[in-house]
Amino acid sequence: MPKLTDKLIADISEKNPLQKVYLKELLENDIRDEEITDLENILNLLCKEHTIEELADAYLLLVGDTMEETAFFLRNGHYRYSTLAEVDEKVYQNTDYMSKYMLGLMLSGYLWKNHLAINRYFKEAISSFSGKNYLEIGPGHGRYFLEAINLGAFDHYTGVDLSPSSIELARSFIETNKVPDAKPYDLICADITKYEFDSLFDGVSISEVLEHVEDPRSLLKRIHEITKEGADVYVSVPINAPEIDHIYLFKSNEEVFKMVEEENFTIKDSFYVTSNGVSYEKAQKKRIAVNLAMHLIRK
Repeated sequence: MPKLTDKLIADISEKNPLQKVYLKELLENDIRDEEITDLENILNLLCKEHTIEELADAYLLLVGDTMEETAFFLRNGHYRYSTLAEVDEKVYQNTDYMSKYMLGLMLSGYLWKNHLAINRYFKEAISSFSGKNYLEIGPGHGRYFLEAINLGAFDHYTGVDLSPSSIELARSFIETNKVPDAKPYDLICADITKYEFDSLFDGVSISEVLEHVEDPRSLLKRIHEITKEGADVYVSVPINAPEIDHIYLFKSNEEVFKMVEEENFTIKDSFYVTSNGVSYEKAQKKRIAVNLAMHLIRK
């Protein structure tokens, strides 16, 4: 195993015995060689500003917060917070917490089986997108945005995020890892519902964002407004998946399918994975988290 990845896994495992068992199985059965290589490259970048111990702590912060929010959800049947105002100061405007949270999320893209599966689907879907202008809503740590830029299937790329910490992390990540002849891009710290664009988009991705807003329909309407007819749209949402900043509870895949179709999108393709590999039916019954991704076409 590459040096930094080995150190990260060892540090996480020493601090959390349950993660030790989980990560051992992941490394033996799930993660691919090229994904380990990607993780090592990311760790090389992150270690310019952070120690391996700090990265392990950021990952374990995400794990701990997820467990705490899951326990709350299973006890109460709803997420802890339901408004943006409740989480804005606690999470998005809290620079120290947000930086650690985004680092944890970046690492979970390689260390959580469900995130690995969704990431693979994203690569497959986005490789079929092309056109003049591409938009990612909520690029977060920048991994998905970088994948799109490196594909080079659009003339220009735009990312819009509410969080200054996310914009800073994404820019650093992209600048270090983009291919030499990458197409131009802009990262904008703004509210997507209020920002005025100069032109319509041919492709849009919005990954794990709809659950962060009070009215996801309004955001889908906004996407419809700023895209061309026939535009490709990638959407992923978690079902019954509590996190500290999740405020809109999607309860089933079917609920999401109905919503996007009612907002004038056609579902070209979809993919889902449950958080622990159980059937969708059991996940629904036990309120186990599901990650759903869709390739939509704007009507």
